[in-house]
Amino acid sequence: MPRDKDHRDKADLNAEFADSLDLSLPVHHGWAVVASFYAALHYVEYYFARRGDQQSQDHVERNRRVITHLRDTYKDYSFLYTLSKTARYYCSGLGTDAYATNAKPRLVSIRNFIDHLVTKESVPVASPEAIKKRFAPEPERPTPGKPS
Repeated sequence: MPRDKDHRDKADLNAEFADSLDLSLPVHHGWAVVASFYAALHYVEYYFARRGDQQSQDHVERNRRVITHLRDTYKDYSFLYTLSKTARYYCSGLGTDAYATNAKPRLVSIRNFIDHLVTKESVPVASPEAIKKRFAPEPERPTPGKPS
């Protein structure tokens, strides 16, 4: 199972790939949209992995989890999902500005939302030494009224 860092790295690579495409070539419009959706998918899985959750098995399960746990970003995620399906399966319906005006702004919104949640919910991990010190047994104390 991929770790949270693996999902984050894959998301960033997909977003970088989408940005790198030459949008003056019509063949790249759809690929930029598809890469944006898969970047969003990995940002979402990154969040779930940070929580210690299992990776989603399919789009249906992931969509349900986004609705349940990431409600504020579901509209953007759902839009990207639908837009990427249009790019992958239909011969028309995707405008030449689909990436710039629709996909990228929604991807940026999802990434920022996830980053905000991860930062807000992050708990610093204590070092093993700090944990031992914090939970070390207390020394015996003399009982009041008894000579030591």
